[in-house]
Amino acid sequence: MGDANRMRILFLCAKEATPVNHFVEKLGVSQPLVSHHLKLMKQQRLIKGERQGKQVLYSLYDEHVHCILQDMYKHWSDETH
Repeated sequence: MGDANRMRILFLCAKEATPVNHFVEKLGVSQPLVSHHLKLMKQQRLIKGERQGKQVLYSLYDEHVHCILQDMYKHWSDETH
């Protein structure tokens, strides 16, 4: 989670199951770079992929990851206000 793009991917996954091309559009980075980040985060069990037709939709691995993200955001927003 030490990379800004990975954090952005995680927060996008927290909102809804997301295909790779959506990450590419939102982050403005290449598809191979997005795929690299997704692979690393899958290995760390932060996200999971579910095939739907020709696409794979990525979402948070479980509720624990969602809670961690919420706590991180709350901590950050408390510090900035």
